[in-house]
Amino acid sequence: MNKKQIIKITGILLLLLLSVTILTGILSSKWKKPCYDTRVQKEFYELEKDTIEVCLLGSSQVVYGVSCMNLMEEYGISAYSLGSTKQPLIASLAWLQECRKTQDISTVILDTSMLFEDTEEARYHVAFDNMKLSRNKIQAIYEHCKMRDNADPFMSYFIKIIKYHSRWSELTEDDFTYDAQDMPVFRGNVISSSTKKMDLYDIAYDHDKYNENLRMQEYQQLYFENLVQYCKEEGLNLVLIKTPKNNWSITKHILVEEYAQENDLPFLDFSSETMMSEIGLDINTDFLDGEHLNLFGARKLTTYLGEYLKEHYNLTDYREIDGYVNPGYDRYLEYVKDCELQVCSDIPDYFQALKDDRYEIILQITSNLSGKYDSEQKEVLTGLGIRSDLNNLGNLRFTACIHNGENLYENVAENDITYQGSFSDGTQYLLTSSPSKNVKASVQVDHKNYTFSQKGLNILVYDSIHGCIVDRASIYEDTENGQLKLAHETK
Repeated sequence: MNKKQIIKITGILLLLLLSVTILTGILSSKWKKPCYDTRVQKEFYELEKDTIEVCLLGSSQVVYGVSCMNLMEEYGISAYSLGSTKQPLIASLAWLQECRKTQDISTVILDTSMLFEDTEEARYHVAFDNMKLSRNKIQAIYEHCKMRDNADPFMSYFIKIIKYHSRWSELTEDDFTYDAQDMPVFRGNVISSSTKKMDLYDIAYDHDKYNENLRMQEYQQLYFENLVQYCKEEGLNLVLIKTPKNNWSITKHILVEEYAQENDLPFLDFSSETMMSEIGLDINTDFLDGEHLNLFGARKLTTYLGEYLKEHYNLTDYREIDGYVNPGYDRYLEYVKDCELQVCSDIPDYFQALKDDRYEIILQITSNLSGKYDSEQKEVLTGLGIRSDLNNLGNLRFTACIHNGENLYENVAENDITYQGSFSDGTQYLLTSSPSKNVKASVQVDHKNYTFSQKGLNILVYDSIHGCIVDRASIYEDTENGQLKLAHETK
């Protein structure tokens, strides 16, 4: 074989390798909601070396239930959550070992949910697909495949196209634009303003009956004990926690508590009425659903946890280190403001909050609310930048676009108004002002319709910096008392 043939074959092989790499990136699953696992794991590898002291592990309960940003903000504790959806304990141990390669971890916080639950095969891929190739990863996957009869082939965890080659029919735009998307992940945590009112008896375990037949999952318990032993051998502080969850029970609490006492481990179970009361959890406002806390609940739990960590362990206060920058903190504050906007129920406060450089607001009237605005509401509407007196429109139609107090567009007319415009980032929108009962209130953004459940003054808030819709809300008349109310659409 001459030199020219060698170069040609080498070129073909390199081209083939490049093609497989590109296809693998496109076809591989992007683990997004509920835990944005892919983003969490990729951002972990971008952390500066030796800037994390506390590692959080476990399932989605720890991803939503503890705020690492709040630990830093309130206590200077530098933590990162490497939890993932229904994370098996073998993966918890593997990620702890992976974390310690680059971070000076002294304390580990583990949510105990998965001790009593099985983990389907897909969740092992969620946990391992984005871990860098290492002896640690190979060993963990080898043990999983050896012990589990229903495990995927060992090599499918390393040559991903074996697992995902058939995903052609499932591909969406996200598979091609994933890395460019703005993901709401903050030090490994996901925050949400969504709220579901819970029944205290469904969450708190106090009224349960003990089930003497219940045991920990054998497979999960094995690696839980391995993790406990690893922490002891490495001199790591291990704190067991349980965030509130509707399938937690008094039996599970007792079994974990007994194990913790036998191994001299602290166990903070936030699922009792007493503990929920102590940290101030509100079943009306602080739960995302029966398994997870929302932003507001997580901040309350984190305050208690941060106090505990500061009292019991010698942790660095990173706020006192000259030049230290909390990665992603500015975006976190923006996202917190978005969440607070999404649950705001006071009309004047809501309009005051809309004065933000990021927000572009489009408004349309789809029901006559003339004469319904009180003096405070009228004043704040004027301050927002609206020129028309909405109290005296009668049956006139109205549309407007406002940006940080500046009126970019406003129109009042006798007939239905249809207006096509664009936000400052170039994204197009289409709005219509029509009080017709047969026309559903909606706004079109980037050729997609976003509806409103109420007719009245419909408001869409767009973040032109990050290119996303922050909120959809309606000011409408409450038929029972004739007062104006503010309603938000579920995101």
